[in-house]
Amino acid sequence: MNDLAYKQVSSCLFRVISGIIRQTGFSRHIGLLNGKTGIAILLYHYARHQQDPQITDIADKLIDDVIVKINDSLALDSNDGLTGIAWGIQYLIRSGFVEADEHIFDEIDLALFRNTEKIFTINNFAISLYMLSRLETSSEHPFWKEMLAGYFRSIRQQFIQRYTKFAFPVYACRDLLPVLYACIKGQEKEWISENIDRIYHELPMIIEVAAIAETNFSDKFWLSRFLEKSPLMMSDTFNLELWESPTLMDINEFYMSRLLYGNTVPTPNIFDMAIPSLVNDTKRIDELLSLLNPNNIGLGNYITGLAWALLQWCMEYDK
Repeated sequence: MNDLAYKQVSSCLFRVISGIIRQTGFSRHIGLLNGKTGIAILLYHYARHQQDPQITDIADKLIDDVIVKINDSLALDSNDGLTGIAWGIQYLIRSGFVEADEHIFDEIDLALFRNTEKIFTINNFAISLYMLSRLETSSEHPFWKEMLAGYFRSIRQQFIQRYTKFAFPVYACRDLLPVLYACIKGQEKEWISENIDRIYHELPMIIEVAAIAETNFSDKFWLSRFLEKSPLMMSDTFNLELWESPTLMDINEFYMSRLLYGNTVPTPNIFDMAIPSLVNDTKRIDELLSLLNPNNIGLGNYITGLAWALLQWCMEYDK
């Protein structure tokens, strides 16, 4: 990595951010992955990185719009619904970007409590992340410990039911990540140890099957890292080899997972070369920018996901 590569990546990041800002005001979506909540996270970090108060103002307006539009009609069982948005706002509060009274979450919390059977699903990562975030700030409140215990009971029951319907339950690594992450965090904080032990009892064979079938390197990579922090210690199952030329999707998904699960895993060294190489493909960047519109500017989409990855790369270089 050198100064020339940094300037090229930084210049490309500026182009992409500028394109996103031009489209953001026209977006009707407010979700974490597909709308303004995720865009605000990106712009707040970029504004801090560049020390640019104008971009901070844009991010402020996005979050104001999100808060105004939050209502009960938003899906609870969707990662882009209420729980995803609430987690995103919690993230911004913890990161020092916004100030807000914790009571803004009261109605969301009540809606979650009334719909636990619907929202406690294996593929809803937002609910587990939101509960863990709330427990971090309200660890003494019995409500959240009981909610997390209910989550673990529900997930274990889903594992057991899957056994009865199929020869063996097969899940994508992506679906198992939030479950294992919740177990690790709950164990670290000594929140719900008995329920976690029961989940761990069900996981080994499920994870082994998932690892064999998985083709997404980023998801497999993160699951292996989580296993290193859990009592299961199954890392040998994965036989991970860093890919020689990660794709745009690989890069985006790695950095997105690091946003969701905490900045605790070092960036693979191969990214030092892969990201400048990606940026140098100006034709590809131009094509992606030409496709940018108000309906596809979320963090979960290619071009905005790329902006997040480039920003993280630049921030690491500055360190």
